[in-house]
Amino acid sequence: MPLHIPFHITEWDHVPITIVNDTSGTATMRIQQLGDLRIRMVEYSANYLADPALPPVWPNNKVSSC
Repeated sequence: MPLHIPFHITEWDHVPITIVNDTSGTATMRIQQLGDLRIRMVEYSANYLADPALPPVWPNNKVSSC
């Protein structure tokens, strides 16, 4: 069953921030929930590692995906 998502403009500066600390940095997330759909904008600090055994994945420290 397709999900109907009405047109929506997000003003990310008005979305509350969630900060996640890891072993070497932080991830700053802004999360918007539209029904069952969750949209996140995440900014990683320099040297952020989600798993110390893996190299950093996002060299520009910003992630945007759909």
